[in-house]
Amino acid sequence: MESITSNQLSRLRVKRRLALTLACALIQCGSSPCSRYLLQRDSIFFCTSTGQEHDFDRPYLSTQFEDHMSEPVAADMAVQHRCHTVLQLGILLLEIHKGQQFLSYWTPEELASSSPNTELIVARRLLNTLEEWCERYKAAVSACLDITWVPTGRAVDLSDPHTSVNYYNAIVKPLEEEVKWFFSTNFA
Repeated sequence: MESITSNQLSRLRVKRRLALTLACALIQCGSSPCSRYLLQRDSIFFCTSTGQEHDFDRPYLSTQFEDHMSEPVAADMAVQHRCHTVLQLGILLLEIHKGQQFLSYWTPEELASSSPNTELIVARRLLNTLEEWCERYKAAVSACLDITWVPTGRAVDLSDPHTSVNYYNAIVKPLEEEVKWFFSTNFA
């Protein structure tokens, strides 16, 4: 890993803990209706420091959910991703690592004429830009984008014990390992 200042290391440690916290929050919600709203951009807020940077140590989640959250989501056969909530987690992990909003990585063409799959396309492109030194983090994001941990033809139901174990092994465990690595390594 290239030379890193103690301030940068501190921010990376906080970002990794935040990523792990969000991944754990999603698995705890299972497939409940509130999981659809848990990781949406307008549900997660951060305090800002005096320098107007996000304070990743102090996130808070909106507790005001839509009135119609018990309604089932209609399946869209044009969408290439199997679980929008897990896709949103992958996008949030990318935003946390990069420190920028996801929309800032969209091309003008993508912004002008997005399809149901534009988020996935942009997320995969952004995933390829992650540094090599964060391979465990990159693996967790990749598992969010390409749900290979659920057998083809099965629904992504985080309430299902088999699926939740696979989610843990593919997404949470690499994030846990990344957090442990960041706190056990001295970059001086």
